[in-house]
Amino acid sequence: YALTLIQSDRPRTWDLFVGSDDGVTIWLNSREILRSTRSRPLVPNEDVVAASFRKGRNTLLVKSTNIMGYWAFTFRLYSPDSSVPTPLPEEGASFIP
Repeated sequence: YALTLIQSDRPRTWDLFVGSDDGVTIWLNSREILRSTRSRPLVPNEDVVAASFRKGRNTLLVKSTNIMGYWAFTFRLYSPDSSVPTPLPEEGASFIP
């Protein structure tokens, strides 16, 4: 599992580009927005989902499931207006846009 908190100055939709080895499930503010149960190698940006963020603090939770071998996942946020989301400062956490 990976958890991050993202602050948005207004309601907006960002595209979430996801890759995983093997399965992945993603929740945004406790609502499931992506589920893949396929056995596959990691390929960045293999899945794309529109993620609707609300104004204020948003919780993004990622679960990586493994069938065999190593596990991994990647995700990136892109917005049509080219703005970058702002992560909330958390001890030991980092964010690279």
